[in-house]
Amino acid sequence: MTMRVNGGAPSAYAAAKTTNANTAQKNDVAQTERVEAPAYRVEISARGRDESDGEYIARLMSSTKRYDGEIKAGSMEEFYTSWRAKQKELTERAAEKNSAVLILPEPYSDELYWKGDQILGINIYAEHWTEKKGVENPLYAEADEHFESYRNVLDKVRAGGASAFRQYNLKFAGMAALANNAYADEELGKRIARGHTTVEEYTRAKSYANELQNRAGVFVAVDFSSPSTRFAARIRYEYNGSLANIGVKELDFMARHKEAGDVWVKAAQGAYKNHAEITAALKDAGLDDTATAYQEFVGGLTRRHYSLDEAMRANFSYAHGELWEAATNDADGYDRLQHSMRDNDNASIRYTQGEMSRALSDGADEIKFLHRLSRQRDPLHLIQTADGRWVKANEAQQSDKSARRHDNPLDQELANLHKQLAEVKKSAMSDDQKQPLITSIQNRINTILAQRLSELTAESKKNKYV
Repeated sequence: MTMRVNGGAPSAYAAAKTTNANTAQKNDVAQTERVEAPAYRVEISARGRDESDGEYIARLMSSTKRYDGEIKAGSMEEFYTSWRAKQKELTERAAEKNSAVLILPEPYSDELYWKGDQILGINIYAEHWTEKKGVENPLYAEADEHFESYRNVLDKVRAGGASAFRQYNLKFAGMAALANNAYADEELGKRIARGHTTVEEYTRAKSYANELQNRAGVFVAVDFSSPSTRFAARIRYEYNGSLANIGVKELDFMARHKEAGDVWVKAAQGAYKNHAEITAALKDAGLDDTATAYQEFVGGLTRRHYSLDEAMRANFSYAHGELWEAATNDADGYDRLQHSMRDNDNASIRYTQGEMSRALSDGADEIKFLHRLSRQRDPLHLIQTADGRWVKANEAQQSDKSARRHDNPLDQELANLHKQLAEVKKSAMSDDQKQPLITSIQNRINTILAQRLSELTAESKKNKYV
């Protein structure tokens, strides 16, 4: 039961002491006015009058299960000092017992942690979203044609069957490998400062990743753990196992133990599920010393509440890859597609060295294209109406004679030149024939653009529009 005094809610003990101090007066008032005092007031008054501090505290805490210390008579200050000390002890004991859950995170644990292919995928997501919204100014013709390969991917792969699936997977895996390696390069300085790796370790790991890639028939990228974790030793398989993202420290160990090269190649190809299976493979290959060293290596990465056995048996991760999801533009679309194409076959899709080399070359151009995609839109043509408003040209009132219309003859010539340039590029002419024409058309386009810019600048100054 709670008493409220002056809007507050004092403790039962405070209420009892206040009541005890005014007992005589309140009883007199109650008798004079013939108003019965509530039962709880009588009870509290009696106890407050009859009990000492120590007795009251002992009775109050007798039902408090978490307090098991000795209670002595004394002031409230002494009691609370003792009580807080006991609570601190209990809290620390609970924190020690549950420290695996209550580990204090590092300052950078909340950093956004996206890999290179996730960042690259944003460009594809953004274009799909923009087109869905019906943006007014479309992509330039050449950029629009280039982006066509990222539209309706589910339908295109279903129509093309296993061959189309394999080619799209090769394209995305190659792009992801380049993007993830570039991300790791950018992250390196930060990770060195945090003590996660060294220049020597990273250089050795990256070099061996390239060596594994040439032998395994799958792409291999160096991989860091999350910003708050300094151990980068596991493997993440993506794009149907065609991209093995291998931890920096794992790759460094492999580079320092090339005697087990065949085992490392199989690891890149997804032949093992965890560190325990890799260790067993090393022993089966007669490399007992390497197996012992590998187990010690994994043991060195364990934490206080992460045992060696847990580290050895924690399975490597398998995911579809961000570019697949971004291109399909469907949260579950890729999973349905992958099941229809591969059923339950989880083996890595491997490629020839020639296929991978071409994919990496094309992938570099694709990455540049996607990074520039947001700037590949024809700008909206605006005109100023008589009342000073700026509107799209096709929305201007035809009857508004004072409106500065967008009817410059240079615009029509510019449109014709863009169309002509696209036709020349698609033509069957030899490069020797094409190049002079392309150069000539592009020069004329640049001349017109410079002229139009000059006209627009002059018009803006005239109308004081900034």
